Amino acid sequence: MTIGSGYTRRQVRFPLNSMRGQLYGSLWTGTFVGMPRWIKVVNLLISNQGVLEVNYRKRYLLGMGDLFGETLIYNKGPEVIQSANTPYGRIGVSICRDMSFASYARQAGEQQVDIMLDPSYDVPKSGGPIYALRAIENGFSMVRPVYNGYSYAVDYNGKLLADMDSDSTDTGIMYADVPIKGVNTIYSKIGDLFGWICVFGLFGFIPLSIILSTRQKKRMRKDRSRADQEAVLPSA
Repeated sequence: MTIGSGYTRRQVRFPLNSMRGQLYGSLWTGTFVGMPRWIKVVNLLISNQGVLEVNYRKRYLLGMGDLFGETLIYNKGPEVIQSANTPYGRIGVSICRDMSFASYARQAGEQQVDIMLDPSYDVPKSGGPIYALRAIENGFSMVRPVYNGYSYAVDYNGKLLADMDSDSTDTGIMYADVPIKGVNTIYSKIGDLFGWICVFGLFGFIPLSIILSTRQKKRMRKDRSRADQEAVLPSA
């Protein structure tokens, strides 16, 4: 279960208590302290005993410093993906565009996260499973409930398990059977190493191509010069 709302610290106690005996849940909240830059957007992973397992604060804010956007209002979190072991596998949490950054999401793969919960408020409205690639790269299933957009659940192969458009639902509830065990992937171990090898290889082939082309032109000139000299020699 994932809930998107705005709660104060005291109000968060009610969801914690009400979830005792229920399934594990993710509570997406905004904690308002009363001043700009003190507002925290957090994703709380709560056990079925009402115990707070993870208190994750959104890391990547959208905006331009003190000018406008989330960076003007919110207090960003540390650059660390958080997760916890549960009866349903290892569950990781993130928020919104945190999954835009492959190197950041790779932390979940290194932690062997089985399920990633990534609630979001999409502006502009999303129209598809835009972060399904993170699930494939890191071997986890992803559940992404979205306000003003496309909610979905995918497995570690990127297979769509469930989806919902915020403008085409009466209940706002999406159900999905999600694997509770992820898989190991090469990307979670080596990251973008292969990509960088290709980049450096390209820069290596460029001068090599120039050198080989220059040598070939010199050889062709020598052959042409030799042929001209043989052509002017008197025949016996």
